[in-house]
Amino acid sequence: MPIARLLMAAFAAIALSAADANAAVWRWACIGQSSDQHIIINRDSLILMPKAQKIAGLEKYLWRDSLDDDVKDIEDAMSFVPDDSNSGFEKTMTYKSNSDRDEKLTLTEKSSRITSKKRGRAGPRDEETIRFRKVYRFELTDEKPQSVTMQCMEYTLSTKGGRS
Repeated sequence: MPIARLLMAAFAAIALSAADANAAVWRWACIGQSSDQHIIINRDSLILMPKAQKIAGLEKYLWRDSLDDDVKDIEDAMSFVPDDSNSGFEKTMTYKSNSDRDEKLTLTEKSSRITSKKRGRAGPRDEETIRFRKVYRFELTDEKPQSVTMQCMEYTLSTKGGRS
């Protein structure tokens, strides 16, 4: 029996080492405007800020884990959390308010176009940056739905994946 267990452990180790590489780093973000506010999204947050408020470039929001600090001192700003932060650019993304308000926000993709794609290597790892122009149907609780155009970016960096 010990030999059988040893063989099973060896086969399991071989199978695990031969598995495909998954993303070690996966980040995405979008910025856009509705009729009266900025919309900023990344994997972990969605914020709405008044149009008069100055915002940073897309890359800044790509690398932030949470966008809540960007709105904590801004009047009329709202913060939302995704129902599923692991889903990425799905056709429909839903969010709930990060405050006491019981508001929900839904983004439904109407169109998507890749505007640039860059692939390369970072040492033994594969790196890819894709930029998109996406149009979403933007639905916020108790407001009329509208179309918004967003500039988006997705970044992935693979694991070593068996390369030396």
